[in-house]
Amino acid sequence: MAVIKSIDDLLQIVRNGGGLDMQVDHRTTPELVQLVSNAKPKSTIILRNANTRPTPDLVHIAANAKGCVIFVE
Repeated sequence: MAVIKSIDDLLQIVRNGGGLDMQVDHRTTPELVQLVSNAKPKSTIILRNANTRPTPDLVHIAANAKGCVIFVE
């Protein structure tokens, strides 16, 4: 069983240049915005199951990204 990292752990990873490949199911839109806005410019964050989010939420997440965000349905 996969361990779900805390938002603080994930923020520490992206603030230090790490990338992420994660499901959006267990995160709120504000948490995802916080993650992408704290990422380093060359970081890549892959958000899977993006089809579970409304398009305006995905646009809001993308608009706040400092690195590359890839939405996977």
